[in-house]
Amino acid sequence: MCEEEKTLVTDTTLEEYFYKELFDLNNSSAIPLPQPFIFYGSQLLNRYAASSEFFEKKDGRIREKIMGMKLLESYGLSHDQKLKEYREIGDYTLLLCGYFFDKFQRNRSIISKSYYQKIGQTAYRSLNKVQGEFLDMKDFYKSLANNFTLIAALFSRLSYENRSNDFEHHYLLDELDDKKAS
Repeated sequence: MCEEEKTLVTDTTLEEYFYKELFDLNNSSAIPLPQPFIFYGSQLLNRYAASSEFFEKKDGRIREKIMGMKLLESYGLSHDQKLKEYREIGDYTLLLCGYFFDKFQRNRSIISKSYYQKIGQTAYRSLNKVQGEFLDMKDFYKSLANNFTLIAALFSRLSYENRSNDFEHHYLLDELDDKKAS
């Protein structure tokens, strides 16, 4: 039996590591994404590397964030608060639908992937209305919303490659097939 060759990761930051991995996966993709999405994705993955980002403390208890409620509550917030909330909602749902796509397969009680996708896309489109530019790209967040499934597919490829357990990777194949058909 031949063992895979293991390599030592020599990146100086986690964000740099994520950027290189996403860059390589994107370049091998049938539908490559624009470079600003790769940079944004590496920042997102770096920020959510801390598990505390997935939870919030409410009424003295730590619980998982409820994105649907956060989105509804965000409409009445100040400009600066909207920036923060919309981005958090979009990023959280993108990560959930992409990197943690298997959560939907394992946990039947969780709301569907399409529900989280729609919430994330709505949050990014709302963020675009408040602040549309990122890295000198006009309507960045609107474009991010429109490419949500492709970015999620890229994240799921990264997740798949980073995990040692062997499970079927239908999400990526389904999303790429859907995009090619349209």
